[in-house]
Amino acid sequence: MTSTTPPFLMWPMVGIWLLVVLVRHLMLPRTLSNRRINLVLFFEAMTAVLRAPEVQDLIAPHVDDIGIVRPIGHVFAMLAAAALVGMVRSWSGREERAHTQMASYGTVLVLGVLMLILSAPSRAHHMTIEEFGTWRAVAYQLCYSLPVALMFGGAAVMFVKDWKSLRRTGLRVIGVILIALAVVSVIDNLFRLFYALLAATHASDALEYLRSSSNDALFLPTVTVLALVTLIPVVTAVRGRFNPDADSVAVDKLEPLWALVTAAAPEVVVDRRLHKSATPARRRLYRMAIEIRDGELILDPYTPELDPAAVEDALSYCNISALDRDAVLTNVKLIRAAAARRADSTPRSVEGTNRVQNNVVAGLDDELSLLGRLADNWPDAVIVESQYQLRCLTDVRT
Repeated sequence: MTSTTPPFLMWPMVGIWLLVVLVRHLMLPRTLSNRRINLVLFFEAMTAVLRAPEVQDLIAPHVDDIGIVRPIGHVFAMLAAAALVGMVRSWSGREERAHTQMASYGTVLVLGVLMLILSAPSRAHHMTIEEFGTWRAVAYQLCYSLPVALMFGGAAVMFVKDWKSLRRTGLRVIGVILIALAVVSVIDNLFRLFYALLAATHASDALEYLRSSSNDALFLPTVTVLALVTLIPVVTAVRGRFNPDADSVAVDKLEPLWALVTAAAPEVVVDRRLHKSATPARRRLYRMAIEIRDGELILDPYTPELDPAAVEDALSYCNISALDRDAVLTNVKLIRAAAARRADSTPRSVEGTNRVQNNVVAGLDDELSLLGRLADNWPDAVIVESQYQLRCLTDVRT
């Protein structure tokens, strides 16, 4: 079915999505979360583009069956849902196995092949699957609508569960918009499934037209707002790249490390108003350094001993250089110590395991230098910790 949104409204919104994807790709680090946000927007854009009558008119002379565009568009919508689930998983640290996301995409492609097979008779008669009716309409929507509803619903549930662990306001805003998108998608796809049951008895298609029109009216603006909100990190990246204020850049680099420590040891934060953007960057930077150091001292008794074999395997798997290994391992221990304290684990009676107690720091500037090195290696440490945890779980199971 083609889009019911007027072209002068649809194309600017889709253009915004694609422009945001391009800008984010050029300006932001290639982190797992950033890649998956880009994929969500790209796949949603492809879904909308293939619904446009103008695009279908361009494709029609080059294919024998223009009806094939619809199931292909549905496959892109399913890929967007799979990318959305993976994105929420990457926020919460649930991502464990390297091939989990690829398996999700592979499953979507298999379902796409089934949808092409199921819709073949209706396309041969130049009809939509709903107009054709029979059991094929129900089976088609079971392959398409049910998985999409489950994926969007699952992503919303995961986000709600992880609300407290998301320290960044930007992620929370994106998550709220995603919940709105998920609600629209779940209702829309359950409606599709319900209509497929009616279509099997060749009921009127007025209901489907109403569903399609309302879907466009809700879906396009919601994704547009999501795309615009995801530009916020780009503003920060531009400021960090072109603004000569080194303190602001350092604050942005320390943010993930500070967020982890203060989430596990919130008592070190004396006044959160000091971390507002209106506070001078140098003052915020010094405040963050002090709070990270205090938090590390609190987390020190929770610092675990790591399995040397699993650590070495994880470091080698992630290609961590010899120069960066100490900083990465310090971060890994900090991540695990923070998790242990948040889980109310019993502290270990071990002294001197934390890097603060093993380094004599002459002043705050020296401390900032050490923290800067940890911040530089933070993205690698998150991946190493995930790989280390996976190897420990594998050893326990075997």
